[in-house]
Amino acid sequence: FIALYACYYVSPRLLIEGDLKAKIKNFSIPLLQAVIYSIIGIATASVLLLPVFFNLIESKGQVGGGMSFSFAFQINPLDILSKLVVGGFDTTSGWSAGPNLPNIYIGALGFLGFIFYFLSQKVEKAKKWAAGIVTLIFLISFVNEFVSKIWHMGQNPAGFFFRFSWLFSFFMLVLAYQAMKQKIVISKKTNCIIGLGLLLSVVYLYFHQYSFISKTQPQAISRFLSKFSILSVLGIAAVTCFIFYAYWEKSQKSQLEKMIRMALAAVFLVLAAVLLKTGYLLSQVGITAMLYLSILFILNFKISRLSMIVVSVLTIFEFGYNAYLSQVTFGYDDVHKFADATVSVKRVTDNIQENADQKFYRIATDFAYSRTVPSLVSYPGLSTFSSSLERSTMDHFAFMGDLGVNAATQYSNGTPLTDALYGVRYFMSAKDFDPKEIEANPDKMYFYRFTDRFDLHRYFTDKVYEDKRYVVYKNPNSFPLAYGTNSLVRNIQFGANNAFANQNIILNSMEGHQKANNDTVEYFKPLAFSSIETENVIEEKVNKETGEAIYKRADSSKDAIIRYKVTPRTNYTYYFFTPASLIQNQDYSVLLNNKWLLNAKIFTQRQIWQLTDQTENQETVIEFRFRTDHIDMSNAGVYRADVDQIQQVLENRKKQGLHVTKFSNTHIVGDVSITDDSNYMMTSIPYSDGWKVKVDGKFVKTEKAWNAFLSFPISKGNHKVEFVFRQKGVILGALLSIVSVAYLVIQMRRSRSNEEQ
Repeated sequence: FIALYACYYVSPRLLIEGDLKAKIKNFSIPLLQAVIYSIIGIATASVLLLPVFFNLIESKGQVGGGMSFSFAFQINPLDILSKLVVGGFDTTSGWSAGPNLPNIYIGALGFLGFIFYFLSQKVEKAKKWAAGIVTLIFLISFVNEFVSKIWHMGQNPAGFFFRFSWLFSFFMLVLAYQAMKQKIVISKKTNCIIGLGLLLSVVYLYFHQYSFISKTQPQAISRFLSKFSILSVLGIAAVTCFIFYAYWEKSQKSQLEKMIRMALAAVFLVLAAVLLKTGYLLSQVGITAMLYLSILFILNFKISRLSMIVVSVLTIFEFGYNAYLSQVTFGYDDVHKFADATVSVKRVTDNIQENADQKFYRIATDFAYSRTVPSLVSYPGLSTFSSSLERSTMDHFAFMGDLGVNAATQYSNGTPLTDALYGVRYFMSAKDFDPKEIEANPDKMYFYRFTDRFDLHRYFTDKVYEDKRYVVYKNPNSFPLAYGTNSLVRNIQFGANNAFANQNIILNSMEGHQKANNDTVEYFKPLAFSSIETENVIEEKVNKETGEAIYKRADSSKDAIIRYKVTPRTNYTYYFFTPASLIQNQDYSVLLNNKWLLNAKIFTQRQIWQLTDQTENQETVIEFRFRTDHIDMSNAGVYRADVDQIQQVLENRKKQGLHVTKFSNTHIVGDVSITDDSNYMMTSIPYSDGWKVKVDGKFVKTEKAWNAFLSFPISKGNHKVEFVFRQKGVILGALLSIVSVAYLVIQMRRSRSNEEQ
């Protein structure tokens, strides 16, 4: 944008007298200066910018495919008009997967000023052309995906498209100011063009649907007018008569011209009264149109103090009403609830950290205010939402049958293996609450759980904290930060949509089992459902041998229901493995034993949903209710975890674990005693080039294991291990900053010296 604006800013230099070479020289020299000082500015901030840049390359930069040019529109250009309407924003249109529409609302006065800039005779043609080119570039950026991606680091954002649109708003306001500070002369032709454009825009908006634009005025206004209709008519008539009388007395126009204008005004008033009665006048589009017409009408006359006051009042009303309509759709909690959520959770996590029995640990939860809570209240968690989150971490969560979506993770489908791998030492659970308690404490935040860990007390056996709202359990057998293992584990390549097979491969590899030796164990074993029941469903393709299960809804006015029944024959843990089709099909709901399933239903790979634990011979039912005609439940499955065998494998690995003696975010020290044939140390640290590892005081080569985690070689015996983290680009950035600051200081001294001379 700086480059675009600089070209616009120096465009008048193209009008300086001289030949083409002289014009280009006059135009390019200040641009070259802008480039040079922009580079110096970037270099000055490099100590901050370079580490962020390299981090984004490793994280956000790896999301999405390559850019490919296309002439196709990603949005209808005319739909951008809807974003000029008062209150033209809501959560659906603003924070969706997109592409949505650019938010360029600047109010009636600002947008009219933007139009006047191009119609003004006092603005140089070169600047008009330059401003027009910049405007065209912005419009192309809005409607063309390829150009839009250039503004977004070569990819589509994870919601809230066109984040650069505020720059266009700024540019329009700059042009509006430059037009308005001149004496505006609006011709009849200009009035007609703007009026016709406004009329066509209103017609277009009324014939198209937008989630953020209501076609009718608020019900409260309609009810008021209906209740006080006579009083309203008398009031409007009185005000109209007064205005007409004042105009007749004050206007210097001829009687005929005054009569024509008053007749036209009367027609408009009658039309407005009809629209008011029918509920359209004070709708969002109606109010927007009236504001444009009112300000345009005022600008047609000589600017006076009174007219400026009226325009100011109208603008303040417009922006205030726009702010209200834009904010009222948001699902924000009351500030007291937000504060309570933050403080009450922080009280618990602070207690855990003060009394933790290990230097390193992670905390899992079955509830959250948002996925950013670990960052918000500062505890080592497993959920996050951030553009700096590594793509490999998201993918790993998905490979394990958990939530790893664009820019976010959430640990909700944990198993005993993932608990161990991630070092989940503590589990914080929200207690059930009585609805009456919510009514009695309106300022408190009561959390709903996003998962049910039926096996929680099997592994998290020690209660370490409890208050009225939360309880925390400790897992005595959690893995440390790093553990010794073999090259089989380190070299695993996971398969997509195959979480149970992936976890089986990890456990088998830890024990040295391989398919080639026919000694693999099914730690997570697939089973058959006890029975499958359907309602309002027609079977299209169902084959038990291949796992294909495609159905059709019989009556489209009712839900199609499929029930999977499981009767455990052991006290082990049982899981449901979601079909791949549910990744795309989100129009369904799920019940587990007649209660709504808490687990998220938006994911990128097949999920592991825990069904039951320690319920031998007790039937469990998971029920799907579909609101779509086509239903694909192919390869839906139930798995049983052999918890005793899994626990034995984990115990063997834990014996080769690192004992952490010093821990911080950038420096970790520990001791390990390798007593078996382990030749690699696996960690639960997301891989980054910034991590350096010393074993017994000597640097060792770090590698990326599972395409996600930091690993390094180890040998048998006792070792001291040290981890040091330095973000890539910090040293180079610091050097660039020092050099550029030194250059600026030298230039400043030279400038002062020249001034003194």
